[in-house]
Amino acid sequence: MNFSNTVGLSDDLMEQGVIANPHKYYKNLRETEPVHWNDRWGGWILTAYDDCVQVLRDSKNFSSDRMAYLAKELSYKERENISPIFDVLSRWMVFMDPPAY
Repeated sequence: MNFSNTVGLSDDLMEQGVIANPHKYYKNLRETEPVHWNDRWGGWILTAYDDCVQVLRDSKNFSSDRMAYLAKELSYKERENISPIFDVLSRWMVFMDPPAY
């Protein structure tokens, strides 16, 4: 896997152009930067099948625990306000690493 970051790609996955034509956006990523760090969402976007399989099978080096990352980014007051959401989402399998699920 080659970790890089190409300048010029939008990190806003909710941008109108991305929403209107996600296939074009992800095709561009796949061709120019198949492993892309997204600053806005604080995570990697993988667009190559083999990279996705590698990451999904390697829970020692890659984590699905987005709640821990988000908790670090929020102030105490922000965490307090959305703690019910965190409580629910932290129990979703998609946000857990083995052997928790």
